Amino acid sequence: MKIEQIQIKTWNYFVGIDVSKLTLDLTLLSASEVTFRHHLKTSNSHEGWDEVMLWLEGKGVSLEQILFCMESTGVYCHTILACLSAYSCSAWIENALRIKLSSGIIRGKTDKQDSLMIAQYARKNYEEVRLYKPNSEKIERLRGLIQIRENLMKAKQSLLKPINEMKEMGVPLAFEFGTHLKSTLQGIEKDLAKIEAKIDTIIREDERLKELHKLITSVVGVGTRTALALIVFTNEFINFTSARELASYCGVVPFKKESGSSVRGKTRISKMCNHKLKSLLHLSALSAVRHDPELKEYYEKKRAEGKNAMSVLNAVRNKLVHRIFAVVKRKTPFEKYDYLKVA
Repeated sequence: MKIEQIQIKTWNYFVGIDVSKLTLDLTLLSASEVTFRHHLKTSNSHEGWDEVMLWLEGKGVSLEQILFCMESTGVYCHTILACLSAYSCSAWIENALRIKLSSGIIRGKTDKQDSLMIAQYARKNYEEVRLYKPNSEKIERLRGLIQIRENLMKAKQSLLKPINEMKEMGVPLAFEFGTHLKSTLQGIEKDLAKIEAKIDTIIREDERLKELHKLITSVVGVGTRTALALIVFTNEFINFTSARELASYCGVVPFKKESGSSVRGKTRISKMCNHKLKSLLHLSALSAVRHDPELKEYYEKKRAEGKNAMSVLNAVRNKLVHRIFAVVKRKTPFEKYDYLKVA
């Protein structure tokens, strides 16, 4: 999905939506009237959206006056987002942890209470809004193919792991058990090959995607999997305006923990991040410190100074994000440092 930063707009009403597989809980709040609070529970379907429309009409509220807010629940959000987009509604998808932390201590938990919490969050923090817009079909297709590929790879690993462990322990029947998986594993490999070919075709036939892939993979250590994930999760880098913003989203920016003169906690990265990108960037960092002389020297120097290995690798991840963002915005491949010219 595409997220758009906009000039601050004032909405008269805020609707918090708690989304589950079968139902939607909506709480409607007024920006000015403290006692104006209404709740609706309906089905997570197009028929449910029709009921929402009648409900809002009955309250004398028009769609253009409302900011709708919800947590990201993956595929469960599909129907309501399609309806909101069809009616050009202002919709905000926010990180669930951010909403929870902003809401303070809450006793008890119900879907109705969650929808109220989300509505209150939107009313309080609307100046930070990032409006939702649907992704292009090609990005959605890539996202789906990448997810299927990941699921197939996990399935393959889960099948092979016990067999490999038995072989390592010298279990006599390990080979026999492995033969029972042969056709299944071959089927997975064939499906993986088809998906890889489809992904390659989508990238190759779209000039923008092909250029982005080439630019990102020009950074030493960054491979195709990381490049594709970055393209998908950043919506072709449209959603981010600075390298630091992207690095924070990827979970590679450390934040200080200080208070007064006595509290000096460890500098840590935030848990509110895209964990998939963070994991892929970790693999890229490991590759970079092996194949990029500059980053290898940096890593070894910091380790010699006594720095924690994970802390140094996180710094490398941060550097990679800044390099990736730079080549994308500059539209020129990463220029490797010419070490032979160094005196």
